[in-house]
Amino acid sequence: MLDSFERSRIVELLRMGCPRAAGAKYLGLTPEELEAEAARDETLAKELLRAEGTAVLLHMGNVRKAANDEKNWRTSVWWLEQQARLDKATGPAGPSLQEAVREALERFAELIVNEIPDVERRQRVLTQLINITTECTGAIGQSQVIDVEPTLLTASHAAGAMGEIAGGEEAGE
Repeated sequence: MLDSFERSRIVELLRMGCPRAAGAKYLGLTPEELEAEAARDETLAKELLRAEGTAVLLHMGNVRKAANDEKNWRTSVWWLEQQARLDKATGPAGPSLQEAVREALERFAELIVNEIPDVERRQRVLTQLINITTECTGAIGQSQVIDVEPTLLTASHAAGAMGEIAGGEEAGE
């Protein structure tokens, strides 16, 4: 549980625009410990959100006043771009990286099956895609390359195999 000094310090840091992870480190906590504390304490969670919102509003104000001080304007635009990138990468609204990779692989497999009518060629392309995915995720060694019968490989089979690899559900993990 955070004492009053730690609470005020983390809120102050977030108001300045520091990310939660940096504030947690300052207090000697991991980001997960800070998030767990915020989950237990609704008042703290609201204070943290308010502080983060205050930082965004401060920088938006600087952008609005761009004509008065170019240095602050450029700094604020940089900060807002970084914040947007952070929000996009960590925001709860978007899919996780693992989900996004799985979705992309499923779409690639479906595209290959629909666009390559020659079964043998389609098999080679899908097998290569599965092997590349496997190598990139490190799910299995290169000596265990996947080789399947061309007639058995459909979009759903290929997408399932790639999804398992991307999701870390491959046998042996």
